[in-house]
Amino acid sequence: MDARIGTYESALFPNHGYHPTSKTRIHVPDASLREDCTLQLHFVLPPHIFADRYELQNYAPRLQFTYRGSANLELPVFALNSLEESELLVSVSLNEEEKRKGEVEVDVPLHLRYGGVLPADASTTHEEIFIRHPEAFMACPESKYAQRGAVADPQSLIADLTNSTIVPLQAANAREGEIVRLPVGQAAHSPIVELGTSSVILLTFIYLVFKSCKTFSRIEQS
Repeated sequence: MDARIGTYESALFPNHGYHPTSKTRIHVPDASLREDCTLQLHFVLPPHIFADRYELQNYAPRLQFTYRGSANLELPVFALNSLEESELLVSVSLNEEEKRKGEVEVDVPLHLRYGGVLPADASTTHEEIFIRHPEAFMACPESKYAQRGAVADPQSLIADLTNSTIVPLQAANAREGEIVRLPVGQAAHSPIVELGTSSVILLTFIYLVFKSCKTFSRIEQS
């Protein structure tokens, strides 16, 4: 890949917890690419990580996306029917300043599923999940950029960009991804969690009964 076409660098902030954001800085010095083509970010996500399609809809029209993966946002990772990777293809609409300068910053929110419960004798409270950085490229008119294109994986979402030529940008990251630390529970904590949950449910029920009785009494007196 030719760095003169464009480069990009990605990072996760924060790299722990359940709600990291993928931040990507892209530099596209070629003005014709900025005018003729559409910037795309392609994510391949492990089962522990997903994109909330309902949240991403709030980023329109800046971001348009296609997502292939589990639609159930609440399932923990051990309850998924399949542990296959998911895909997210994000199309970025550049504003006038970005088209003029060729400097673009894109934030994509991601989420982690709850992990499994560790054995009681586990010595850690976190699970380490490796996530690859997105692949950045320009989707260009096939008629004009056919000689500069790359071949897309026919099984990926990129292959759905029909009548487009894929012009890859060069990754500036030293590593192809990074580790996210996912908090997980331990079996030894289960009795405490169950007791706490039951207590909260019971107290909530008592409170609702109390408020209902007060409301009923007030209505009777009026």
